[in-house]
Amino acid sequence: MFPAVFTLAAAFVASVSAISVTSPTTTKGWSNSGSNTATWTSVSTDPLNFTLLLTKMSDSTYNQVLAALVTTKDGTVTVGAPSSAGGWPAPASDYRLNLVQDQDHVSTIYAQSNQFNITAPATPSGSSTSAASTPTGASPVNPSGAAGGAPGGAAGTSGDSDANVSGSATDTSTSPAGTGAALAMGVQTGFVAGAVLLSAMLAL
Repeated sequence: MFPAVFTLAAAFVASVSAISVTSPTTTKGWSNSGSNTATWTSVSTDPLNFTLLLTKMSDSTYNQVLAALVTTKDGTVTVGAPSSAGGWPAPASDYRLNLVQDQDHVSTIYAQSNQFNITAPATPSGSSTSAASTPTGASPVNPSGAAGGAPGGAAGTSGDSDANVSGSATDTSTSPAGTGAALAMGVQTGFVAGAVLLSAMLAL
């Protein structure tokens, strides 16, 4: 039934129009997310405008208007999901575009696309992993670096203080000791010299 209907429709299309749909194609279909683009070629004798319908070969009742009063000579149109259907249809491989006279004359077909696929977009698998790993790696670095720096600096200050105080005490205690020894040696030397002098005088 359906092959016969589409064969007759194709024959009728060929007799009234030179418009040729170039995309979508059997190898490059549409996505059921976001917008999609249709392209075609035409000649000056073709109708000035048309209405773009999305149809489904396995469901003769599925006729969704994607765009009305499309200018034929533009050669391209980008369309969003059909609002009357609540969005793009489910993925399938038997969709077709009909370029018709208008919404009230959908049987007057100027051109048809080849059968094409409508597919669901691929889900990015790496996005959630990357987003989760970023905070985890960043969080422990800053706090530990800051915490480690403060005690280290305090310890260094304490060490310097102890070294300075200790050095000062050593220097202070050493100076009097050295002076006392020098004085004692001088006294002893003077005593010996005096004894020698006294002995010499007695010898005379």
